[in-house]
Amino acid sequence: MSVRDTDVEKRGASLAGKRILVGVTGGIAAVDTVRLLREMRRHGAEMLVIMTESAQRVITPLAVEWASQCEVITNWDGDMKQLEDVDAILVAPATRNTIAAHLHGMQQGPLLMALSAARSRRTHVLMIPSMHADLAQDPVTDDIVAANDRTFVKAVASISDGVASIQTTAFAELELSKKGMDASQLTGATSSYARKYALNGLFCIDDNKDADSTNNHGKGKPAATTKPASKPKADKAKFEEVLSYVQ
Repeated sequence: MSVRDTDVEKRGASLAGKRILVGVTGGIAAVDTVRLLREMRRHGAEMLVIMTESAQRVITPLAVEWASQCEVITNWDGDMKQLEDVDAILVAPATRNTIAAHLHGMQQGPLLMALSAARSRRTHVLMIPSMHADLAQDPVTDDIVAANDRTFVKAVASISDGVASIQTTAFAELELSKKGMDASQLTGATSSYARKYALNGLFCIDDNKDADSTNNHGKGKPAATTKPASKPKADKAKFEEVLSYVQ
């Protein structure tokens, strides 16, 4: 039986039945794309490949198509196949520019659109960074990578007079673990902070002097006699001022 040069020898089935979108960006490590794609096929992967414009300067789409034996997307088209459901996305190599663009929700090409869709669908994304050592050691790179690993709680606060409305959005970072708190407590506390930040933005409240950061809970100071807290009064003028912005 004749064997074509596009065929691969099966070595396992760990990726059998899995549809994986492979993103190729413009790092010099893109020269290894052929070997990577053929190895994934040896383990049963079904793939869709997206190449950025800069990646096509390092390796040709023809070589990538030969190695993957699947369609290779190189630019925008009407089919929008980058939005199809996949089991996972692998970006290899992933340049710092691509990682940062994904973090900030940029849509500069089909690959970034696919990554944004994956974020909303909670699809697994694995990025293999590739960059010069000086860039890798730049503290900004650490910040970019760390930011992609963070989880945030989003809160939206809105106000309406029945005709017009305004709203603000705020985020609070969710700590994955904290001594003495379980997952539900961490989520609840983070949600409270997110709502607080959103309300502060909606009513233009300056909250720089946060009690959590300035209150020493009586340590080092004698106990002080405090008056009973008076009932807060609604600031009608401020409320009307806020509404005036949307009228």
